Amino acid sequence: MGRELGRISGPLLADNLKRNGQNLAFDTSLLYFDVNNNYVGINSLGGSSALTVGTTKNDNSVGTSTLNTINLIGTTANIGNFTISSNTIQHLTGGITLSPNQSSNPTIVTPGLSTSNLYLSGNTYTTTVTNDSVNFTPNGTGSINFANSGTVQVTVNANLHATGNITWDGNITFGTNANERITIPAEVNSDIIPVPGTGTLVTPTSQIFTTQDGLTLTAQDGTILYTNPAAPYYPNTYSYNLGSSSLVWSNLYAKTGTTSVSVTASGTITATKLWAGNIGVTGNSIGSNYPADNLYLSPNGTGYVSFNGTKVFNGNNIYVPSSTNSLLINSTGTGYVQFADTNGLVTPVGTTSNRPASPVQGQMRFNTDLGYEEIYDAGAGGWIAVYGSTGQLATITDIDNDSILYSIIFGR
Repeated sequence: MGRELGRISGPLLADNLKRNGQNLAFDTSLLYFDVNNNYVGINSLGGSSALTVGTTKNDNSVGTSTLNTINLIGTTANIGNFTISSNTIQHLTGGITLSPNQSSNPTIVTPGLSTSNLYLSGNTYTTTVTNDSVNFTPNGTGSINFANSGTVQVTVNANLHATGNITWDGNITFGTNANERITIPAEVNSDIIPVPGTGTLVTPTSQIFTTQDGLTLTAQDGTILYTNPAAPYYPNTYSYNLGSSSLVWSNLYAKTGTTSVSVTASGTITATKLWAGNIGVTGNSIGSNYPADNLYLSPNGTGYVSFNGTKVFNGNNIYVPSSTNSLLINSTGTGYVQFADTNGLVTPVGTTSNRPASPVQGQMRFNTDLGYEEIYDAGAGGWIAVYGSTGQLATITDIDNDSILYSIIFGR
């Protein structure tokens, strides 16, 4: 038997839809009207908001429900514990967790992210408050790491300030050209500690006990008595090491009062006054630290003492700087040159043929060909004998004249 469909007129339908406080359900829970609260439920027997989409099927079994809509317009929406209003998503009871799929490179993409003070856009962090700071604060003993490996370069184009210790595990490079400098405006409140090295093994020598008269002390059984030396030891040698022999201090400064010292990379030490051992250097003067101390220039072995790059002293010898220069001992005022010795003075020795090519007035030498000392006198015609007439040894006349002179002097 067929079922006929009929139409209910408008006035009759209006009376039938008047619920008078009674809820209306279609297919149990497929569509549910809560007429008292003005709520509508879909797959829900009763909602807690104007529109509730549930997961209960019309046979009261649990299933899934999907709400597909276009142009769903509203000023506020509550989903779970979230409230969406205007351009704000707010959690009503706690924080918000964004958890993408953890199994396939999870990524959250946003053109920009902002807090009340910080804005992240692209690869730039910046503050949104003028003159505000950006703080990286790890928890507990955590650290801030810029690239755990590789050759990543961290560049600071502004001032860098640290209130704690700074530790470098690699090399330290200050500047990339000669025009860059390091300035330490405050005092260094710590020491530069040298590294102790291993020195040469020292074994103390055991000595025989002797009396003041030099007699050897022996025990009752005749055993010679010796001192008991200390154990062998290695004295430490301390040095300031920058990492390798090729690394040196470019400039080293030490200042106390009005005295300053600088050491340059070329090995030059500049100081207003410098003391080393008992030797003092002040201005252009070199002297001993104590008035009674001697000043020694002592080369080692066959070494020599040189002035201005020229060898002058070697052992007990004094050298003329070169074959073309003279050794000048200059005495001014009423002073004179004295050779304080009892052995005599040795003049240069040579033949007539190897006389100096350009002699000077008063130059003296011993001529082995002539057998006497000769002196250069330009006014007398050149080389002449030290004693006697020009160019001759002392004659009988010279001797007689001197005898008469000395007889008159001594009253003979």
